[in-house]
Amino acid sequence: MAKGKKKKKKGKKGGAAAEEVPLGTKLQYIGVGMVLGVAAAPTVRKWIERARPEIDKLLERLTAQAEELAENAGDFMATARGRVSAKSHDDTN
Repeated sequence: MAKGKKKKKKGKKGGAAAEEVPLGTKLQYIGVGMVLGVAAAPTVRKWIERARPEIDKLLERLTAQAEELAENAGDFMATARGRVSAKSHDDTN
């Protein structure tokens, strides 16, 4: 007796497939998106202009902190190198 494989029924998961959506509906979606984009653009532009000075201040502060950390790391490495070379010099003598 050979065991037959049972075929599983494939049900729709979620929305319709892309091929099943008519072209007219797709064009309506695109049109609504464009209208909403054009209507919202001035508001979004104003928000960006208001936020730009704050973002510039934040980036300037982050840059200054990064430069300070780099200087501190350089000083730390120079001190460590000096101690290692002094210790190795003392060990050889």
